[in-house]
Amino acid sequence: PLAWIAGHVLAARGIAAARPLAWIELGARGGAGARSIVLLEDLGGAACLEDAAHPALAALAPERLADALASLLLVLHRRGVDHGDLQASHVFATGVGADGAATRLALIDLEGLRFRRRLSDARRVRALAELNASLADERLADALRRTAFECYARALPFSTSRERALREVVRLSRARRHRWRGDGCADAASPSLASP
Repeated sequence: PLAWIAGHVLAARGIAAARPLAWIELGARGGAGARSIVLLEDLGGAACLEDAAHPALAALAPERLADALASLLLVLHRRGVDHGDLQASHVFATGVGADGAATRLALIDLEGLRFRRRLSDARRVRALAELNASLADERLADALRRTAFECYARALPFSTSRERALREVVRLSRARRHRWRGDGCADAASPSLASP
Protein backbone atom coordinates (compact mmCIF):
# COMPACT_ATOMS: atom_id res chain seq x y z
CA PRO A 1 0.00 0.00 0.00
CA LEU A 2 1.08 3.54 -0.76
CA ALA A 3 0.87 4.74 2.86
CA TRP A 4 3.25 1.96 3.94
CA ILE A 5 5.81 2.88 1.29
CA ALA A 6 5.35 6.63 1.83
CA GLY A 7 5.91 6.34 5.58
CA HIS A 8 9.21 4.57 5.06
CA VAL A 9 10.34 7.01 2.36
CA LEU A 10 9.54 9.94 4.68
CA ALA A 11 11.62 8.34 7.44
CA ALA A 12 14.52 7.84 5.01
CA ARG A 13 14.26 11.52 4.02
CA GLY A 14 14.26 12.63 7.66
CA ILE A 15 10.68 13.91 7.66
CA ALA A 16 8.60 13.40 10.80
CA ALA A 17 5.51 11.26 10.26
CA ALA A 18 3.58 8.57 12.06
CA ARG A 19 5.62 5.44 11.35
CA PRO A 20 3.80 2.61 9.53
CA LEU A 21 3.86 -0.48 11.74
CA ALA A 22 1.80 -3.04 9.85
CA TRP A 23 -0.63 -3.41 7.00
CA ILE A 24 -3.27 -5.84 5.91
CA GLU A 25 -4.87 -6.32 2.54
CA LEU A 26 -8.58 -7.10 2.53
CA GLY A 27 -10.61 -8.58 -0.26
CA ALA A 28 -9.42 -10.12 -3.50
CA ARG A 29 -5.64 -10.17 -3.45
CA GLY A 30 -4.53 -7.52 -5.91
CA GLY A 31 -7.98 -7.49 -7.50
CA ALA A 32 -10.39 -4.64 -8.07
CA GLY A 33 -12.08 -5.19 -4.70
CA ALA A 34 -8.87 -5.19 -2.68
CA ARG A 35 -8.36 -2.60 0.07
CA SER A 36 -5.40 -2.05 2.29
CA ILE A 37 -5.35 -0.83 5.86
CA VAL A 38 -2.13 0.58 7.29
CA LEU A 39 -1.58 0.73 11.04
CA LEU A 40 0.45 3.82 11.99
CA GLU A 41 2.33 4.38 15.22
CA ASP A 42 0.50 6.11 18.07
CA LEU A 43 1.89 9.61 18.38
CA GLY A 44 1.02 9.47 22.11
CA GLY A 45 0.00 12.85 23.46
CA ALA A 46 0.32 14.53 20.08
CA ALA A 47 -2.15 17.28 19.27
CA CYS A 48 -3.90 17.52 15.93
CA LEU A 49 -3.52 21.11 14.70
CA GLU A 50 -7.26 21.19 14.12
CA ASP A 51 -7.94 20.61 17.84
CA ALA A 52 -7.54 24.10 19.33
CA ALA A 53 -8.86 22.86 22.70
CA HIS A 54 -5.98 20.40 23.18
CA PRO A 55 -3.83 21.56 26.15
CA ALA A 56 -0.60 21.22 24.17
CA LEU A 57 -1.94 23.45 21.41
CA ALA A 58 -3.24 25.99 23.89
CA ALA A 59 0.36 26.30 25.14
CA LEU A 60 1.78 26.54 21.62
CA ALA A 61 2.60 30.15 20.81
CA PRO A 62 1.04 31.16 17.47
CA GLU A 63 4.37 32.62 16.29
CA ARG A 64 6.05 29.28 16.96
CA LEU A 65 3.29 27.44 15.11
CA ALA A 66 3.70 29.71 12.08
CA ASP A 67 7.48 29.12 12.11
CA ALA A 68 7.04 25.36 12.51
CA LEU A 69 4.55 25.19 9.62
CA ALA A 70 6.81 27.20 7.31
CA SER A 71 9.72 24.92 8.25
CA LEU A 72 7.64 21.78 7.66
CA LEU A 73 6.57 22.97 4.21
CA LEU A 74 10.13 23.91 3.32
CA VAL A 75 11.43 20.48 4.30
CA LEU A 76 8.65 18.70 2.39
CA HIS A 77 9.02 20.75 -0.77
CA ARG A 78 12.82 20.82 -0.81
CA ARG A 79 12.81 17.04 -0.56
CA GLY A 80 10.25 16.63 -3.34
CA VAL A 81 7.32 15.56 -1.16
CA ASP A 82 3.79 16.37 -2.35
CA HIS A 83 1.41 15.38 0.48
CA GLY A 84 -1.67 15.57 -1.72
CA ASP A 85 -4.01 16.48 1.15
CA LEU A 86 -2.04 18.75 3.45
CA GLN A 87 -4.46 20.12 6.00
CA ALA A 88 -4.42 20.82 9.72
CA SER A 89 -6.14 17.52 10.54
CA HIS A 90 -3.14 15.69 9.02
CA VAL A 91 -0.46 17.56 10.99
CA PHE A 92 0.26 16.83 14.66
CA ALA A 93 2.37 18.70 17.20
CA THR A 94 4.14 15.95 19.12
CA GLY A 95 5.51 18.11 21.88
CA VAL A 96 5.39 21.66 23.11
CA GLY A 97 8.31 23.05 25.07
CA ALA A 98 8.07 25.31 28.10
CA ASP A 99 8.77 28.28 25.81
CA GLY A 100 5.66 27.50 23.73
CA ALA A 101 7.63 26.00 20.85
CA ALA A 102 6.55 22.85 19.05
CA THR A 103 9.29 20.27 19.38
CA ARG A 104 8.11 18.43 16.27
CA LEU A 105 5.33 18.50 13.72
CA ALA A 106 4.49 15.09 12.27
CA LEU A 107 2.34 14.03 9.32
CA ILE A 108 -0.39 11.44 9.14
CA ASP A 109 -2.68 10.38 6.25
CA LEU A 110 0.15 9.25 4.04
CA GLU A 111 -1.97 7.65 1.32
CA GLY A 112 -1.83 10.58 -1.12
CA LEU A 113 1.90 11.28 -0.85
CA ARG A 114 3.87 11.56 -4.06
CA PHE A 115 7.61 11.94 -4.38
CA ARG A 116 8.95 14.10 -7.16
CA ARG A 117 12.32 15.45 -8.20
CA ARG A 118 11.01 18.97 -7.96
CA LEU A 119 7.61 20.37 -7.07
CA SER A 120 6.11 22.81 -9.54
CA ASP A 121 4.97 26.23 -8.37
CA ALA A 122 1.37 25.10 -8.90
CA ARG A 123 1.77 22.09 -6.58
CA ARG A 124 3.52 24.19 -3.95
CA VAL A 125 0.83 26.88 -4.09
CA ARG A 126 -1.88 24.21 -3.84
CA ALA A 127 -0.23 22.70 -0.74
CA LEU A 128 0.10 26.13 0.88
CA ALA A 129 -3.56 26.86 0.12
CA GLU A 130 -4.75 23.49 1.47
CA LEU A 131 -2.97 24.05 4.76
CA ASN A 132 -3.94 27.71 5.00
CA ALA A 133 -7.62 27.01 4.34
CA SER A 134 -7.72 24.29 7.00
CA LEU A 135 -6.39 26.49 9.83
CA ALA A 136 -9.15 28.47 11.54
CA ASP A 137 -8.81 32.25 11.71
CA GLU A 138 -8.68 32.04 15.51
CA ARG A 139 -5.74 29.61 15.42
CA LEU A 140 -3.37 31.74 13.37
CA ALA A 141 -3.71 35.47 12.66
CA ASP A 142 -3.47 36.61 9.05
CA ALA A 143 -0.31 38.62 9.80
CA LEU A 144 1.42 35.43 11.03
CA ARG A 145 0.23 33.53 7.96
CA ARG A 146 1.76 36.25 5.80
CA THR A 147 5.02 36.13 7.77
CA ALA A 148 5.19 32.34 7.40
CA PHE A 149 4.52 32.64 3.66
CA GLU A 150 7.25 35.28 3.28
CA CYS A 151 9.73 33.08 5.16
CA TYR A 152 8.83 30.10 2.96
CA ALA A 153 8.99 32.09 -0.30
CA ARG A 154 12.33 33.70 0.56
CA ALA A 155 13.87 30.32 1.33
CA LEU A 156 12.30 28.57 -1.68
CA PRO A 157 11.50 31.23 -4.31
CA PHE A 158 8.72 30.86 -6.86
CA SER A 159 9.39 31.30 -10.58
CA THR A 160 6.72 34.03 -10.55
CA SER A 161 6.63 37.01 -8.20
CA ARG A 162 6.12 36.33 -4.51
CA GLU A 163 3.04 38.60 -4.49
CA ARG A 164 1.45 36.74 -7.39
CA ALA A 165 2.05 33.40 -5.64
CA LEU A 166 0.54 34.81 -2.44
CA ARG A 167 -2.55 36.05 -4.29
CA GLU A 168 -3.00 32.56 -5.75
CA VAL A 169 -2.63 30.94 -2.31
CA VAL A 170 -5.30 33.31 -0.95
CA ARG A 171 -7.61 32.72 -3.93
CA LEU A 172 -7.36 28.93 -3.65
CA SER A 173 -7.71 29.06 0.14
CA ARG A 174 -10.93 31.05 -0.08
CA ALA A 175 -12.27 28.80 -2.84
CA ARG A 176 -11.92 25.78 -0.53
CA ARG A 177 -14.38 27.37 1.94
CA HIS A 178 -12.90 25.38 4.78
CA ARG A 179 -11.97 26.92 8.16
CA TRP A 180 -10.11 30.08 7.14
CA ARG A 181 -12.37 32.96 6.20
CA GLY A 182 -9.62 35.52 5.65
CA ASP A 183 -11.79 38.34 6.98
CA GLY A 184 -8.77 40.30 8.22
CA CYS A 185 -6.54 39.49 5.27
CA ALA A 186 -5.77 42.53 3.13
CA ASP A 187 -4.75 40.22 0.28
CA ALA A 188 -8.16 38.52 0.37
CA ALA A 189 -9.98 41.86 0.17
CA SER A 190 -7.73 43.25 -2.54
CA PRO A 191 -9.35 43.84 -5.94
CA SER A 192 -6.06 42.70 -7.49
CA LEU A 193 -6.74 39.20 -6.15
CA ALA A 194 -8.53 38.22 -9.33
CA SER A 195 -5.87 39.63 -11.62
CA PRO A 196 -3.04 37.40 -12.88
